Amino acid sequence: MAALEALLCDRNASGELVAPAAPWLERVKDDYDRSIGVTSLQVRLGMRVLIVLLEWLPLCVLGRAIRMSRLSLNDRVHYFEALEGHRFALLTMLLVATKIPMLVSAFESGDALKLTGYDRPTTSARRRLPVARAGKAEPAEPKESTT
Repeated sequence: MAALEALLCDRNASGELVAPAAPWLERVKDDYDRSIGVTSLQVRLGMRVLIVLLEWLPLCVLGRAIRMSRLSLNDRVHYFEALEGHRFALLTMLLVATKIPMLVSAFESGDALKLTGYDRPTTSARRRLPVARAGKAEPAEPKESTT
């Protein structure tokens, strides 16, 4: 949850970090849990090792003997930025390998999907195209999508 909170946080108008809404965070966590839960034992163990490493690496990256989940939101964001730009590529890959599966479902529906510019309510919703009126050469004006 601490990693997701830092990965999904945003800045408000005054530039301060704001944690994501709890229901959104909970949905993303549940989706991640379900997606990893149906994989093979090797994948589940591998993801667990990556998350444990992510939890304890502030000691090496930030030089602080504290777990990632105990860092403040600002410090977690700083920690992830440091991992992302680290000169040792394996540390960057550690973040990428944990971040992508965690965030796969974050922007797939609802208001978060709209933030990406997608114009339908879900990624599986069909697009409604304008339909030409019978006997007219010009297509009809597109109707507001209700789905």
